[in-house]
Amino acid sequence: MTEDRPYRRGLSPRAACDELRRHAGTQFFPDVVNAFVQLHDTGRLWEEFTREELDLYVKRNDLASAA
Repeated sequence: MTEDRPYRRGLSPRAACDELRRHAGTQFFPDVVNAFVQLHDTGRLWEEFTREELDLYVKRNDLASAA
């Protein structure tokens, strides 16, 4: 949701969390949405990843954006 697509701009992280909450129970499992949003809001969403894994994620997204 936060990534740009050819047909739309990416949402801000806050707007993406709001979208997840809006569709919890219909498109998404409510418990998963609550856990994800809680991790995001507390800044713990990425804490289990190593610096190398985060760098690889950023690099992959940069390459995909350039294509």
